[in-house]
Amino acid sequence: MKPPESIFYVCCGKKCKKRGSKLILSQLKSEVKDRGLKKRVQVIRTGCADHCKHGPIVTIMPQNEWVTEVDEDKVKEIFARVVSNQKS
Repeated sequence: MKPPESIFYVCCGKKCKKRGSKLILSQLKSEVKDRGLKKRVQVIRTGCADHCKHGPIVTIMPQNEWVTEVDEDKVKEIFARVVSNQKS
């Protein structure tokens, strides 16, 4: 089995959850499903990423990119950018 090209780790620690990380997790999973990218992109729920002041946090691997204060608009922007970079 081939590993995914990108993995989105979504912090669902206590403070990030209060700031909407469960919705972000759901949105990312929906983007993956809607675009038919289940084999290329994986979304994983994590515990506290220890950057609570900047939550919700999404970490993108293998780019090792940390995105802070993620909201609905950022989810769409992040996803579009990462997926378009994979095609390059």
